[in-house]
Amino acid sequence: MLKNSIQILKIMVLATGLLATTAYADTQSELLVKVSHILGKPAGLKVDFSQNKQIKGFKTPAKSSGHVLIAAQRGMQWVTDAPYQSTLKITPNGISEVRGGQTTQIGNAQSMKSMSAILSGMLSGDFKPMQRYFRFSGTAGGSAWSMKLTPVDANVKRAIASIQMSGGRYVNHVTVYEANGDVSNISFSGATPIAASAVGL
Repeated sequence: MLKNSIQILKIMVLATGLLATTAYADTQSELLVKVSHILGKPAGLKVDFSQNKQIKGFKTPAKSSGHVLIAAQRGMQWVTDAPYQSTLKITPNGISEVRGGQTTQIGNAQSMKSMSAILSGMLSGDFKPMQRYFRFSGTAGGSAWSMKLTPVDANVKRAIASIQMSGGRYVNHVTVYEANGDVSNISFSGATPIAASAVGL
């Protein structure tokens, strides 16, 4: 369960901060500018999630739900309410899980530098942190957008085959096709701007 929670959190962070590789700069930077203009950039954000993960070889998908709290440049909490209660915290100091009153440290500051940069970029509209990981294609117009992310980084390719995402002012839906054949469908709803101090990091 812990490994799955970490993967979900990474997907959330990756899926909301994206940039093309330099080989695709002209066309894709235009798309990125359009998406950036549509996306909201609050200092803090609370959003509900529900996930269905289809694991290869299993007929019934694994389901989970809860909410995510994000504070610009400070970090986030991924709070799972069902099927079990757990809080995954990610800050520039590392990743930890709080479950059953016990806190487990997972990562250190060094390993979290790139993820923190990605998170900051997601909220500020600075997409540079993602240019080394993905190329993307999609459409954006009015108040809606959709994109496909294809990894170009070897380490990311080992975990993710592609990501489909769509939304408006905020991300509404993400489908992650993992390299091992698993598929995660994550829906986000009820996005509400909040004070960054309310995240409690």
